[in-house]
Amino acid sequence: MLEEPWLQMKIVSKVVDSSIYNAVFALKTPALDHSGISHLAEHMVFRGSTKYPANHELFIINSLLPATVNASTQNGVTFYFISSKEKSLFMLLLDYVYSGLVQITYQQSEFLLERDGVVYRELQMYEKHLNYAVDVAALRGDSSPENVYHYGGFSDTIALSSIEDLALYKQSFYRHEHITLYLNGPEQIDFKPLSQVSTPSKHHYYSEKALHTENAEAEDTAAVVEAVATTEEAAIEEVVGLLKLGVGGAGRFRHGFRGRMAQ
Repeated sequence: MLEEPWLQMKIVSKVVDSSIYNAVFALKTPALDHSGISHLAEHMVFRGSTKYPANHELFIINSLLPATVNASTQNGVTFYFISSKEKSLFMLLLDYVYSGLVQITYQQSEFLLERDGVVYRELQMYEKHLNYAVDVAALRGDSSPENVYHYGGFSDTIALSSIEDLALYKQSFYRHEHITLYLNGPEQIDFKPLSQVSTPSKHHYYSEKALHTENAEAEDTAAVVEAVATTEEAAIEEVVGLLKLGVGGAGRFRHGFRGRMAQ
């Protein structure tokens, strides 16, 4: 009998004196050149997966739900963070991020929107700062054998990465055996991918938001609670992915990137 792929991950779970459930997915993500492919791969984890195909769920999660999901690419490693007081929501978000991690193929349109839009603008913002520009110049001017590639990439190199490069990078470094999942919370947490995703019913997620209105007049309070409940119920439906997503395929890889991979 074949082992479930997710069982190849290293999972570390700890009970702590806290009311908050936390998780960190950690992966070794080397910078193979100045293209910023590791940075781009981080962003694409939130651009939809086969299981959760909507491409805007990260914004909805952090804006409307009692949870935080984020990620950070650093030199040689990428982290994905999840935090929530609501266990059921936390477990759903674990599955959401995990599904994004192991997703390999994407629609070309989604890839271009993230590469040429979000990531490009982010890099341009960094490059406007003098200290950052000085550091970048030093990195790009270093042609020694010991040179260090910039994991974030640059605004004029990020477009060198193709959707095929992304697929190859994720196939190589986003493998289950390369993923470590750290978990902690008020009780023991056991991770297993959800076999099916159901929309959570309306419950006490909304009551905490209503507490902020306790000093308002009764009719205003009722209106606020109803608005929050309606908005978040729709948001949760988006989080579990109700839209269909077409899946692309991998083809020829950019030669420079493939050369780095072979070294």
